[in-house]
Amino acid sequence: MTVSVLIISHFKIGDALLSATKKMVEYIPLRMDQLEIAFDMPLDEAHLLVEAKIQHLDLGDGVLILTDLFGATPCNVANQFQTDQIRVVAGVNLPMLLKLVTNPRVSLDEMVEKAVDGGQNGILRCQDYQYA
Repeated sequence: MTVSVLIISHFKIGDALLSATKKMVEYIPLRMDQLEIAFDMPLDEAHLLVEAKIQHLDLGDGVLILTDLFGATPCNVANQFQTDQIRVVAGVNLPMLLKLVTNPRVSLDEMVEKAVDGGQNGILRCQDYQYA
């Protein structure tokens, strides 16, 4: 069982996050890709690009789409694809991706929970921690 992951974002956010993940983790056990949605991209074009990426990534266990910002175009386009086999989580960050690649063999529902957990737990008030 391997859920695939698609990052949809503005600018090169998804590309940068995916590159950083690949640098930090020696082996990426998930099929992962990213897609940039330009501010001026027509919605029908964005829809076709997302559809093609999903078809390429999905091996039958589902696709988790991670977007940069809830309510923005990447998230709105991604939400059009939500089904039992495709889920969307907004607010992608590096701790979220690291949580996913270190827990690759889970169901789509579990992957959604791990993404949210990793993303939220990666946000810390640094003043609360002492450095050695």
